[in-house]
Amino acid sequence: MGALSNIAVESQKSLPFIITYTVKCDEEEEYEHWLRQMLEAVSRFPGYVGSEIFQPAQHTEKRTTVVRFDSNEHLNAWVQSDVHKTFVERVKELVQKVDMHEIMVGIDFSFIPEIRRLKPWKQFLITLSAVYPLSLVIPIVVSRFSNIVPLMSNRWIQGVLRATILVAVPVFLSTPLYTRLVRRWLYKDT
Repeated sequence: MGALSNIAVESQKSLPFIITYTVKCDEEEEYEHWLRQMLEAVSRFPGYVGSEIFQPAQHTEKRTTVVRFDSNEHLNAWVQSDVHKTFVERVKELVQKVDMHEIMVGIDFSFIPEIRRLKPWKQFLITLSAVYPLSLVIPIVVSRFSNIVPLMSNRWIQGVLRATILVAVPVFLSTPLYTRLVRRWLYKDT
């Protein structure tokens, strides 16, 4: 994982920094823990735009993560930081090799090999089955709560509360658990 000082990257809205590791068979859980800590650390750096984690393709232990920055300067600041170097040293024990570690710009990013992409109809079914029960239960809970707290009888406040719960529960709770439960079916044939 060399320094990026020699890599010229044209300026874009966000620069994807793509990292692909082949994780050792018995280190998946520790790698996931390392990845969460690394993403938390990088999110505090100036110019951080966001990150994406891609599920490994079938029959491979390759894990791909994309970290985005708003400029080449901010990206280089992260890559050359002591924090990044510490994370790189820590991950060496968990991976067999670094397969790719580069910045990609433009349409090339659409052709990252060995990333499992979900079929849209499966995403639709998972989302619908996670949201539909909530859409039935949340209005009942909110209306009962509004009988207890007078401020909650305002329809605008109820609307915001319903929307917040309807988004928060699937994003943070039900969908991650649910997708783990149906993982085999979800990633079959991808």
